[in-house]
Amino acid sequence: MSTGHPSQGEALWRRTNLASLGRSWLGRAALAVAMAAWLATSGCQQERTEVHASAPKRLKVDTVGAVTKPIPDTLLVTGALEATTVNDIAANATGRVVAVHGERGDPVEKHAALAKLDVRLVALQAGVANAQAKVASDQAELQAQECARTETLAASGAVPMAEWERQSWQCKIAKGTMVASQVQATMAAQYVSDGTIRAPMDGHLVERFVEVGQFVTPTTRIATLVSLDELRLRISVPEIHLGGLKRGAALTFRVATYGTRTFSGTLARVSPVVRSETRDVIAEATVLNDGHLLRPGMFATVEFQLGTKSASVVPSSAVVVREGASRVFVVRDGRIEERAVQLGPKVGDEVAVLKGVSRDERIVREPGEEVKNGLFAE
Repeated sequence: MSTGHPSQGEALWRRTNLASLGRSWLGRAALAVAMAAWLATSGCQQERTEVHASAPKRLKVDTVGAVTKPIPDTLLVTGALEATTVNDIAANATGRVVAVHGERGDPVEKHAALAKLDVRLVALQAGVANAQAKVASDQAELQAQECARTETLAASGAVPMAEWERQSWQCKIAKGTMVASQVQATMAAQYVSDGTIRAPMDGHLVERFVEVGQFVTPTTRIATLVSLDELRLRISVPEIHLGGLKRGAALTFRVATYGTRTFSGTLARVSPVVRSETRDVIAEATVLNDGHLLRPGMFATVEFQLGTKSASVVPSSAVVVREGASRVFVVRDGRIEERAVQLGPKVGDEVAVLKGVSRDERIVREPGEEVKNGLFAE
């Protein structure tokens, strides 16, 4: 029967459950305090990491100020190289070709044989002409002696004057026959000489047009020679720049074959007429072709110096080429800016910058691979 008071067993059960409940609450409270402390510590560490990560990276660079200097005012035009001397060599004789010399591109010295013709017949004719000239010379000499004797006799009255006059005419005829025979002998010798077709100048063989066995006449073209010692640079200059063209002015040019290598020339001739279709004038420069590096037909990019102008100048070492464009690195407000620039002429160790840089801006003197757009500089 129940008396309203818990039994001994019930009291024990209650005390056990309360103790477990106390321990569970205290554990959860301790765990909550530990978690709060860990979160606070992690937050501080993350904040310190974020603050450290947000600190900008600064690159130490050597800079130089862009300065304004007078530079050459140049005009960029195109042109083409032409040969100053080109010779189309004709046979100047009639006959069959028995020998040819040289191939396309070969150097040829003046008087070198290019081809030979069969001259056996004209050689025989030359022999006959020489013999006739010798006979005529002997007859003229004999007649001269006869004339001298007749003149002496006529002076003493031993010979009539009519005989003297007749003898004088014989002397003149003999002398004329001798001269004619000598001319014929000379012509025959020339025909033999023309059988060997020779180069009229030093040069290079552009083309040979005959082969062995071919029959040629005086108008047959045998070969074409070109001289490479001096070339002509033919250029077209816009009308607006006509006033800057002066004879004797120096110019430089490049050809695709030799990349950035420059060659020089001297302005020699300027056309007096402006072409109405293109509004330009034709000018020619002479180019000494030492080493025969340049060839007729090459296209050229030509620079004329028309005067001087002011432009920003930076060290050549400050310019780098990236993605096919010239670039410099400018330090502005503590940060590095990469800029594409248009370059002008090079003067010594400096180069003009026509577009992309202003006066007094700070330029990285020698940018390496580590120099990039957007970095902070110190």
